[in-house]
Amino acid sequence: MKKKVFFLSIACVILLPLSIFAQTGAISGNLSYQGPQQGPILVATVAVPPDLNEPMKLDTLLAPGAYSFENLNDGTYFIGAFMDVNMDGMPGFNEPVGIYPGPVMVENGNQVTDVDFALNELPRGNGIIKGTISYTGVLTGEVHVYAFGVSKTPFNTTTLTLGGDNSYSLEGLMPGDYIVAAFLDVDGDGFPNMTEPVGMAEQKVSLAEGEIKENVDIVLFDPEMHGGSISGVASYAGFQAGDIHVASIGLTLTPVKDVVADPQ
Repeated sequence: MKKKVFFLSIACVILLPLSIFAQTGAISGNLSYQGPQQGPILVATVAVPPDLNEPMKLDTLLAPGAYSFENLNDGTYFIGAFMDVNMDGMPGFNEPVGIYPGPVMVENGNQVTDVDFALNELPRGNGIIKGTISYTGVLTGEVHVYAFGVSKTPFNTTTLTLGGDNSYSLEGLMPGDYIVAAFLDVDGDGFPNMTEPVGMAEQKVSLAEGEIKENVDIVLFDPEMHGGSISGVASYAGFQAGDIHVASIGLTLTPVKDVVADPQ
């Protein structure tokens, strides 16, 4: 018995410092940017597997330079950054962004240094997509309009307030195919949700170098404006451990709809 207690004590003496040491990992590096300073820079890291207590760690820089993340568990980390030009705390489509080109490993609480990367402006072109936004409901927020590149073309966004000529212009687009969509930001959080009016151009827009496409008009509609329905049975042979969510995703002008399936 005394031997067991002795060896257990020795194991605790050895393992306790190791467990503490494994939580003292760090990643540091330098972030560079060649353009004008237009706002603070947010550097973020996400671990795989994630830390459930703190899924994302942030470091805020007032100017390009050194960043660091301390007290990291052992794991694989991915690092990215953006310049918060519009001061909303979220990466924007027109803000300089950067991603470290590979995963960073923290093992045995080591200090990983010289993880350097750069912020870059998104590539810009000379193409333009123009049109109007129409909506028959109550105007309760700004309209956000997006052009998403279908191929390798980047995206762009703009906002407008309905009530004037209701026109929008998406500029700086590179050659390629784009899907143009819009939503009315009722809650003011900058992101679409399933209860906000949405709309989408009926066809993709193809742009040549420097081309201007006009009359790409979008009609916003409320999700409850449509009375159609889809029903069926969702089957699963495994153990029931939570709700089953069934989603319909419209491929044309219909929005995303989510419901929780009946337990039976």
